[in-house]
Amino acid sequence: MARIDPQWVIEHDEKWIFTALYIGLSVILSILISLFWLLFVVLLHAVLEWIALTAKGEDRRIPKILWHLKLDFGLVLFALCLGLYLELLFGLVGLGSATRAAAQTGGRVLAWQKSLRAILLTLDDLAQIAKALAARRPPPPAAQTESSTLAPITTPSLDDAPPWRKPLGTGDYISLILLITCTLLILLSPLFHEQGVQDVLTILASELHPWPPQE
Repeated sequence: MARIDPQWVIEHDEKWIFTALYIGLSVILSILISLFWLLFVVLLHAVLEWIALTAKGEDRRIPKILWHLKLDFGLVLFALCLGLYLELLFGLVGLGSATRAAAQTGGRVLAWQKSLRAILLTLDDLAQIAKALAARRPPPPAAQTESSTLAPITTPSLDDAPPWRKPLGTGDYISLILLITCTLLILLSPLFHEQGVQDVLTILASELHPWPPQE
């Protein structure tokens, strides 16, 4: 039986095969089936992070995993926002649930809606590619030179601090803004739908259904 290399799990974020599989599965499953599978892929990534942090003897693993995957969860929420507000958009142009049900018998509106959603979801997944490539960037040469020429300096207050207490980078700010904005948009979405919370829950249930019925 094939055995998983613990070192591979620890360094999975730096492996091209992981990046390719992660992005490929995210794009294919979320567009062709449903967002449930995008969330499933993110949760599989969380499991790998748990194993890697355990192997390194890290404590406070759950908060560290949530921090590491904040952009992933933000992109899932962004995809859910697409479902909620595309539904609203179709309603504003006269293609609400009842009207669209009749119009979709010819398949034109449904095909256009799915195409638009696929394009937007692909843009969403392109952000995953940018995230993966950013994670693979080597440290700046100055940092490498400093580590090889100077004696090691212990800075426990910084090195041992959890990642959210270290200086935030551009990616951290983007991830947090996306996460907070999409969360607020989802919470506010009942204000814009005809039946409020019921409409929103119905759309979310449809988006997160593992095997949504084919229309």
